[in-house]
Amino acid sequence: MIWREPKTNWADEDFVNTEDWNRVEGNLEYVSSFDGIGYTPKAWTVSDFPTVSRINRIKSGINELAGRISAQPLEISTQNLQKFGCGDMNQLESYLLRLYERTKQLELGTVRAGTTVAGREINLPIGGI
Repeated sequence: MIWREPKTNWADEDFVNTEDWNRVEGNLEYVSSFDGIGYTPKAWTVSDFPTVSRINRIKSGINELAGRISAQPLEISTQNLQKFGCGDMNQLESYLLRLYERTKQLELGTVRAGTTVAGREINLPIGGI
């Protein structure tokens, strides 16, 4: 799983294709892996259509992660997919980018606890090294 730069400049003349949905799914999987949510992306194929349930699944995954890092939930309406357009895609991908930046900040600020021996017996050399 890798982070792929999201498209945040959607325009009215742009078309959302399977590559775009797979990028969104993959980026959500990448970001959620920092918090152990375990989001499982669904691979989009050319025969798939963005249904309300599929977009809501993505939105739910984003909002679950947002809740864990104390971020505001993603507010996009999926009630009428005929109105789901470039502004919604910009919002969705921009939100994922902000979550990515936030989780990177949290990751860099996390101090890992533990020891170098991790419960193993310590054997010290006798007589010097």
